[in-house]
Amino acid sequence: MARKGLTKESITDAAFGLIEDKGLGAFSLRTLAASLDVQVSSLYNHISGQNDLLTEVGIRAVDLLTELEENAIAGKTGDEALFALADAYRLFAKTHPELYRIITDLKTPEECQMLFEDLCTHKEIEKMAERICAAKLLMDGKTYNQVIAETDISSATLSRVSRCVQY
Repeated sequence: MARKGLTKESITDAAFGLIEDKGLGAFSLRTLAASLDVQVSSLYNHISGQNDLLTEVGIRAVDLLTELEENAIAGKTGDEALFALADAYRLFAKTHPELYRIITDLKTPEECQMLFEDLCTHKEIEKMAERICAAKLLMDGKTYNQVIAETDISSATLSRVSRCVQY
């Protein structure tokens, strides 16, 4: 029987906080269960596993990012809105590095689609995944030519992605 008060939402809340405080590398279902003062097996009454839970945390991270971006562009248009959006994205990455890591640590287009399926069209998801992949490759020290060879991104889009990564 599930412990009273333990829900998928409360588990996700706790995981979100633990990842923000301790980092994704230190996160496990065992540390989460300990923080909630329950057995690991109790978590499985509400979640199907760690990947499921990390997807839920990722969705919340995207929700937070979206909220920050919407607030940043409110009342703005054109280039002003575009730069405000980019600034909000960079600020999120700097102030929530572990949540940003969850979003950008997606390994396959399928994982990206699973996380963003309620937020974007399939084509938008593909473009976003390409840009995130390109940004990660640039941050890992790859050259423009290497990134272009490893992705389907245009040099113009890569240039825009590069400007965002430089901040």
